[in-house]
Amino acid sequence: MFRRAALLSVLMLFGVLLGAAPALAAAGFAPSPGQLEFGPVDIHFGGSPRQSVQFSNESQSALTVFSATITGADASRFQITHDGCSGHQWEPAEKCSVEVSYQPGAQAIQAATLELSDAEGSLEVPLSGSGITGTLSASPSPLSFSPIPYTPPGHEGEYQETEQVNVLNSQDAGTQIESVNIAGPDASSFSIQYGNCQNNLLAPGNWCDVAVRFAATSPGRKSASLVLGSDSSGTPLVVPLEGEALHGPRVGLPSTQALLGDVPIGSSAQHTFTVTNTGDYPLFIQQDFLISGTPLMFPVLSDACGGQIVYPSASCALTVGFEPTTIGEKGASIVFITNASPITVVGVDGDGVGVDGKGDAQSTRSLSGPSSEGAPGATQTPPTPIAAQGAGAGTPQRPIVEQAPRLVTSIGRNLLYTGLVARCPAQAQACEAVSLVTASPTPNSSRPAARRPARSVVLVGSALNQLRGGQSTRVRVRVSRPAMRLLRRHGHLRVTIETMLRVDGKLVSEQTRVVTLVSPGTAARPGTTARNR
Repeated sequence: MFRRAALLSVLMLFGVLLGAAPALAAAGFAPSPGQLEFGPVDIHFGGSPRQSVQFSNESQSALTVFSATITGADASRFQITHDGCSGHQWEPAEKCSVEVSYQPGAQAIQAATLELSDAEGSLEVPLSGSGITGTLSASPSPLSFSPIPYTPPGHEGEYQETEQVNVLNSQDAGTQIESVNIAGPDASSFSIQYGNCQNNLLAPGNWCDVAVRFAATSPGRKSASLVLGSDSSGTPLVVPLEGEALHGPRVGLPSTQALLGDVPIGSSAQHTFTVTNTGDYPLFIQQDFLISGTPLMFPVLSDACGGQIVYPSASCALTVGFEPTTIGEKGASIVFITNASPITVVGVDGDGVGVDGKGDAQSTRSLSGPSSEGAPGATQTPPTPIAAQGAGAGTPQRPIVEQAPRLVTSIGRNLLYTGLVARCPAQAQACEAVSLVTASPTPNSSRPAARRPARSVVLVGSALNQLRGGQSTRVRVRVSRPAMRLLRRHGHLRVTIETMLRVDGKLVSEQTRVVTLVSPGTAARPGTTARNR
């Protein structure tokens, strides 16, 4: 009796447990597969992949499905796109299916549950997936710049270098680039010039470019980082930036003045200027030429500098002769147009004396102006005609003055019209008009002489015009930025315009003009010969 009562109690407990179990599971619905795994899916270009679960009634009686739903923490990332089970009664061995799509939306592992239910219970099918993005890489990395000279900001011909970085996305997924910046201790020496990476969504295997410019703010080695923020693994792509700012090319000369002493007329002397690059960057000598004074008496005998590149610690030589044709002090200047600052000018001087080494100095007439009166009792020697010096008859002795010089200013461009016209004779093969303009600020006479600052000579600009026979051109010089800043600061600027005309390689004429430029908005001074317009 006791055993029967105990067995009855066990059966009743088993029945209670069966009643508490999910009705559909107990009734015999079986899912296939037992779970849906979507795996890694591109959050940008992965679309909405779909999978289906098939449910089979394996019981001995008909079963009715009330609903199919998705529950769980990431339920919003999964969606039922087709429900072939809910609202139907299924006989034994009949089957139905539910289709589910997955859209990750974020870079993370996500999970939810698909539930089929009736009045008495539910059947659960686990759902899982992970959102992924691509991986960025850069080439080259690090980005290294060639050593370039440091140049103060705003200086004419500032040194700078631009290099490009290629940013490549991996093949597995897309990546959203959100920001492109430069950071680091020397970030101010680097800048982003152009590119198409900022706010760009890169498809798998796609790429973009960023151009970085290096313009150092001081000499020395510089380092920074190009930082690209993106949704790639939550970490930015960092490209190291490396550059070095040199001190630049420097013109080294043992002396900037050659004194050749007394040289009898009919004899000659010479001096060799050795130019050494004492800097740490190649020195480009664009041109060197004689100007001012009496340059016809100082022929260039050999020139291994003009048009040459002089590397650091290397040298070149320029030899100038002195062949006086008249008695008296003679002199000329040699101007070197280079990529070094400031402009380099050297002088050469000598005295023309009689054949016996004696004789009073006679006043002579330069090519650029009328003859001047000599000292009392001194005789004057007529100058040698230009035609006799190989230029040919009809050669103009100097550029023709067209009008007063004027300064024309516009956005990003400032031109000084010198008022000179260079004409190449019709019978000449080729001519060259060389202009050099220097300036110094006009002193402020209202200040005591002891407190007036010393004048600083500034290169306004230079110009080279090449002509064929019969051609002519108005001589114009582009004004440098430092000269314009000086003009605006002082209001007035005293300008010396020196122009030479060389015909078939021979110097035949030189013109020197001294004028005063006036800054816009400044009242003209008496005697001012050039105004802005």
